[in-house]
Amino acid sequence: MILRLTIIIVGIFILTISGNSQNIDSLKAELENKSGTARRAVLFELAQACLLQRQHDDAKKYAWENYTLSKKAMDSVRMLESYRQFATSLRRLGDDDSAINIYLSLIPYKNKLRNTEEYNRILTGLGISYFQLGKHDKALKYYLEGLVLNEKKKDTFNISIALNNIALVYYKLRDRERAITYYKKSIELKKKKNEKHDLDLALVNLGLCYQFVGDYVNAQKCLQEGLAFCREHCRPDVETNGLFGMGIQHTVANEYDSAKIYFLKAYKLAAENQNIRLAYDNLYNLGNVCTKQNRLSEALYYLNKADSLAQHYPAYRTERCNVYRQFATTQAKRKDYKSQAYYQQKFIEVNDSANYADLVSNLMREEAEFVTRESDEKMRAQQEVLRLKEDVIQNQKKVNLISTVLVVLSICLLILLWKNFQRRKKINVILDTKLRDRSKEFNEAHADLVREINDQKLILNQAANELQTSLHTMQRVLIMALTEVSEPIARNYLTLVEKTRLEFANRLETTLRAPTTSDNVKFERVTNESNSKF
Repeated sequence: MILRLTIIIVGIFILTISGNSQNIDSLKAELENKSGTARRAVLFELAQACLLQRQHDDAKKYAWENYTLSKKAMDSVRMLESYRQFATSLRRLGDDDSAINIYLSLIPYKNKLRNTEEYNRILTGLGISYFQLGKHDKALKYYLEGLVLNEKKKDTFNISIALNNIALVYYKLRDRERAITYYKKSIELKKKKNEKHDLDLALVNLGLCYQFVGDYVNAQKCLQEGLAFCREHCRPDVETNGLFGMGIQHTVANEYDSAKIYFLKAYKLAAENQNIRLAYDNLYNLGNVCTKQNRLSEALYYLNKADSLAQHYPAYRTERCNVYRQFATTQAKRKDYKSQAYYQQKFIEVNDSANYADLVSNLMREEAEFVTRESDEKMRAQQEVLRLKEDVIQNQKKVNLISTVLVVLSICLLILLWKNFQRRKKINVILDTKLRDRSKEFNEAHADLVREINDQKLILNQAANELQTSLHTMQRVLIMALTEVSEPIARNYLTLVEKTRLEFANRLETTLRAPTTSDNVKFERVTNESNSKF
């Protein structure tokens, strides 16, 4: 199973390198046809790609060329960026002193940088270099400064990285509780924002902290979660820390053979990647495991290898203390008390209490300054919140006043509308009364008019009947006269009288048939009079 997993990891690693190598090759091909500003831009990208691929010598070469060209072209921004890349390549090649000098020379020009991300990289590089040199107080100073910078930008990605770096400082100073606090903050932030970068490393480091406070259950949980997270693409530092942690777990469980396997793998990875601190830690623990197994010669072999590292990297004071303490323990088990006393003395010299007190004092001062700055930031933020709340209150008062005025106006308007409604209602009642009265008068006038018309009709009918009776009598008389009179002239006069009688009879009949207009005239007159009065 382990062999299969190793093959998978190696295969993915090779594919990743191949893909990134193609990117570097394409940038190299592009570089041949570029000049001026375009060439400097490609050189920047090429140096960055080489840094990502751990091709530090190439990165150093391209960064320096870019720096030289930018300096000649008086391109200050690109010059600062390429100089920062050059410092980073030196740091990764192990020349931390030179890297620190370059980083420090760049700090006064932070306002000329293209963005705050470049300044954050300078601060992080300084922190890492000082940490590698064992100057934890200065490392903490720049890590904290980077944390403040990223908190102002609300850059959660870099905040989580800064928290992780600060936790590592406290871890190396054996302040495990504080280290656990910062690791938890970093992991919580990463999970909250779903940021996977370095989450595996933070989990593994948190597991190592739990080991040193004796919480091996949580330690095992964090180590397994961290390694499972990146099982197919673990970076060397993550895998090295994970193997080291698993070695500690097996050591605590008295499974020394398994622990030794993990420590050897971790040491090999640390040596290949020039991680001196982890190389120290694994050699020290290999010496410890072999001592517990009574393999004292083998223990001294690993401890001597660690001691030889001290000749080249004397700055790792904490790690050297661990090695010398384990030397003393192993020599005591061999009953070589002279050697035991020798290494005890070396331990005392390295772990000089005065220097340690200075370191603690410096750390306390840096942390106090950071806490003070953080408190000032919180105070300013609280004052700003109070000011905003006061503005909100004042605005709310204005809104309340306007709302009150609008409510009063609305009530007044409603009252006016109600009064107008009541007035109209009264007017309508009065109009209805008047209308009923006028209607009553009209009906009465109409009835009188109808009676008057009927009376007139009756009189007319009587007159018409009497006229018709007279006309009939006149007709009979004329008929008798026409039969008796033979005189032509007289007959003509009688004929004219008969003709006149017929016309009169026809007119009378026509008049009796036609509707009486007096009814309409009187009705119209009564209606007009009623309307004018109303």
